[in-house]
Amino acid sequence: LTLRYLQEAGVSTLGLSSKSWFDLNGFQPDLIITLCDSAAGESCPVAFHAALKLHWPLSDPSKFEGERAARAFHECMAELNQRLAWLENVAMQPSEHWAQSLKSTDWSRTNGII
Repeated sequence: LTLRYLQEAGVSTLGLSSKSWFDLNGFQPDLIITLCDSAAGESCPVAFHAALKLHWPLSDPSKFEGERAARAFHECMAELNQRLAWLENVAMQPSEHWAQSLKSTDWSRTNGII
């Protein structure tokens, strides 16, 4: 279902694939965003010590069926688009200001910077 709703929204999935944690060995991201309701408390098997961590608790739309599933996927995509636009504004700042910017907004306080 996820691929169907992404395609309907015009999001290309060409060349994308799931990756194992082992594929990320040596990768050092600036920011890690966990999305699932349960993901905030999970430990990552790969250590990203220097990365900022942000939790965006979102319900998993694939857990619904029928018309409710369609609505859940559209709501989730809309919420992600809004949050990514907000994050893009933070990313325009010098990187040394990111942590403070993420912590200082009402949005991050209510949705979990970790």
